[in-house]
Amino acid sequence: MSSSNVERGWPSRIFDPDEPWLREHAAGVPRVAFSPGQAPDVPKSRIWLAIELGQLPAHKAGKNTLIEAGELVRWVRSLPTREPDPAKGAETTT
Repeated sequence: MSSSNVERGWPSRIFDPDEPWLREHAAGVPRVAFSPGQAPDVPKSRIWLAIELGQLPAHKAGKNTLIEAGELVRWVRSLPTREPDPAKGAETTT
């Protein structure tokens, strides 16, 4: 192992989804799991709350907490929907 790899945090950083080279090579490959901070469009604090309340199952991989993509979709679909209120012209929660 070269010293440059050690300085970069090898091997843990090799799987960092924010690495540009990984994004290029993984284009079109669906994600199977997310960490709470990587879940798209949902605040990390809301993800942790859902895990704590038992609404969103999570798995541990060492120190990492992982949420399966399918479980994240299921949880989002279980949230209340918002539909327009014709009388007000604004959105309401149902």
